[in-house]
Amino acid sequence: MDQGVAAVAAAGIALGGVGLGLLGARWQSRGALRQAEATVQAALKQSEATVAAVIAQAKHENDQWRRGHRRDVWLAFVEIVDNFGWQVSQCRMAAFHRDAARHQEGVAEMRRLCIAAEKKLHQVEFESPSRISATARRLINEMDAIRFSEDQSIRRISARSALRAIDESAGPAVHAAATECLDILSQRQVSEADLRVLAQRLAEIPLLTTSQRSIISASRANSDRSRSMREFDQFVEIYNQFKEEARSHLDGGVGQII
Repeated sequence: MDQGVAAVAAAGIALGGVGLGLLGARWQSRGALRQAEATVQAALKQSEATVAAVIAQAKHENDQWRRGHRRDVWLAFVEIVDNFGWQVSQCRMAAFHRDAARHQEGVAEMRRLCIAAEKKLHQVEFESPSRISATARRLINEMDAIRFSEDQSIRRISARSALRAIDESAGPAVHAAATECLDILSQRQVSEADLRVLAQRLAEIPLLTTSQRSIISASRANSDRSRSMREFDQFVEIYNQFKEEARSHLDGGVGQII
């Protein structure tokens, strides 16, 4: 009997030991899982930090590249505009000295620079913020206006030269008409009646083309001598504005890339 009780007790102790062993193993397993999860989480955080650092570095390098690229585009555009401004002064100097050939060459160069600036403008607009793009477009418009004025100036000079070249060999009537036209053109102020007489007398000079007559009449009717100066002043103002906006954008660094 005692032996039976002892056997049962031993079995109970054995079962209890197994249960405690299983419980201990379970707690160990949970601890291992927690440790594994903690390790995984730490690895994930480290990985996320590494990825974030790589992305931030890549963005910084890309912003710096875009900033440098914009600077190169703007400097190329500025070089064209600088050359245009210098060419305007050369054209006006040639006109002042009545050097028609040099004046005409200068206007041809101005036209070439306007075309070059227009081509570069597409790149400026693509690379620049809207404010700088708008200023560049205004600058191009002013360049076109100045070029057109200088082109018209050459046409006026050519037409008036043709008018002055008419002498008595063209006939008394034609010569008298040319002389009267030159007298009207030399006046500081002309009336509407003078303009009508000018148009009438020009029509009596067959040696002039229709285009020359039109240009001479228009030059006297629109004799605002300060217009070209205002156009150039406006050009300089917008040009300085473009450079200031571009410089300010670049000085702002990567925070102003967009």
